[in-house]
Amino acid sequence: EPATPVFVGRAPELAALAEAFAEVRAGQARALSVHGPSGLGKTTLVRHFLTGLAAEALVLEGRCYDRESVPHKALDALIDDLARKVARLPPERRAALVQPELQRMFPVLGPATVPGGPAVDPHGARRRAAQALGQLLVAVADGRPLVLWIDDLHWGDGDSAALLAELLARPGLPLLLLASHRPGLPATWATLPWRRLDLAPLEPAQAHALAEQLAPEAEHGVTARIVAEAAGNPLFIAELVRHGAPAASLEQALQARYQGLPDGARRLLGAVAVAGRPLAQALLGEVAGGGAGELALSRLRAERWVEVRGQDVDAVHDRVREAVLGALQAGEVTAWHRRLAGALEAAGGGHPEHLLEHWRRAGEPVRAQAHALLAAERAMAALAFEHAARLLALATTLAPLAPGRAAATHA
Repeated sequence: EPATPVFVGRAPELAALAEAFAEVRAGQARALSVHGPSGLGKTTLVRHFLTGLAAEALVLEGRCYDRESVPHKALDALIDDLARKVARLPPERRAALVQPELQRMFPVLGPATVPGGPAVDPHGARRRAAQALGQLLVAVADGRPLVLWIDDLHWGDGDSAALLAELLARPGLPLLLLASHRPGLPATWATLPWRRLDLAPLEPAQAHALAEQLAPEAEHGVTARIVAEAAGNPLFIAELVRHGAPAASLEQALQARYQGLPDGARRLLGAVAVAGRPLAQALLGEVAGGGAGELALSRLRAERWVEVRGQDVDAVHDRVREAVLGALQAGEVTAWHRRLAGALEAAGGGHPEHLLEHWRRAGEPVRAQAHALLAAERAMAALAFEHAARLLALATTLAPLAPGRAAATHA
């Protein structure tokens, strides 16, 4: 079984989160960002706090990915979570709540009943979508406060920020928007009315307590060395405990552990790292090949390399993904992208944005361009205008466009 993350300290931060939720429970909308360098425990803090809210709030979770490229990517996983709850509603109730503009923006909520081409009034359509989203959230919450958590928001997109700004401005919506992110929030997100919660390294006593819980049988001198080397970074403390030897950096500890994995587990982890987003377990096994089966996945889970949610496998932390990518040769990364693109195309269910990314990094610009143009069309239909413009600009750099296509991109 995978090890459960150990949680220590953070009493002031938990109090700040509880205060914001109390204000939401009183009928106020609040936006709170948990901010700090990678590895300090932002995700663990928020997840620990939200565990206690399951009975009294509608909690929806999402996460951004560095190389994810889909319309409204900061809301994509969160809306998937909402769609699962909407699916439990009676059909007539669901049909009344999921409005056409909302279906158009998020097809996972149901097939859109409005045309898929350019909207006559695109910004008005986005306002109506935000209003419909607010109504849907309130209905699904059934009298409870709402909590929307987006992890790794530093990779968020402007279209999602615009939609959430509209949502936060809605009077009387009991909504707590939680974001966890590294320094350097994009300017489009910085304009939201955040209350900022800066996360600092653990205090020495808390760091000692964490190290002792993770390695209860370690000698005092070993624990003291781990605490000194980690400098209050919880993720580094955990890695040094697992690594069992001095390390100059978190990356060095992770990469040394990665190199010590059996071949099958190493291949699975390499595929997860290159994918850059959750992968279906069946697809992952197909891409990684022989020897990378259930035993390899179980080991990766037990050693806190990956997590499995439903049928999807993902790295437990972006620092894991980054360290594994740093341990791979350039040719290996290119080969993984080619395998992933081929498997996604063969399965027939790949998002054009994901295929674009994999074919581009596999050195196939013409195949990547075809998916970029398809993705741009879908983004426009979903009212993700910033995303569509970025995709069209990328398409023009990948390969020469046919004359008709070139004229359309400038229309």
